[in-house]
Amino acid sequence: MRCVWLLCESGNRWRPAVDHFAVQMLPAADDVLEIRSIASPEACLTALAQQVPAVVLWELPAAGAGPVLESISRAGALGANRPLQFVALSQESIVPSGIAGEVELNLRELGVAGVVDRPVSLANHAAMVRRYWQQNQRDDNLSAVREIWDRLPWAGDR
Repeated sequence: MRCVWLLCESGNRWRPAVDHFAVQMLPAADDVLEIRSIASPEACLTALAQQVPAVVLWELPAAGAGPVLESISRAGALGANRPLQFVALSQESIVPSGIAGEVELNLRELGVAGVVDRPVSLANHAAMVRRYWQQNQRDDNLSAVREIWDRLPWAGDR
């Protein structure tokens, strides 16, 4: 299986962490890992449209987070074909501890699976990433939700 990571960041803070930890998150030893760094949220959405399943790590900048948040929301609305999304807080976007939980809840409503504030914290999501790859490993490439939906009596009414 080909496991694709899309890394949307302006600098190079998160790439070493993804290079290191993504290999450990592969479900099988013979899986192929592809990591693509993409500079803009729009380009990341374009790449995502061509590559699902994918894991996306979005860097949330301190200033000008609007395009990133909009892209996260659009990617989260892809239904059964949505990617597994994580948000990486940039060094400048230090969130005060009093509102960190609220910020994470709001990001989860947009479709984010987790928030990382330090590169090493990416490793905390290894089990979730492995499950995502395993769920998307079927030969017909249907997600579990799509597979169930297609079995429903009214599935032809779409």
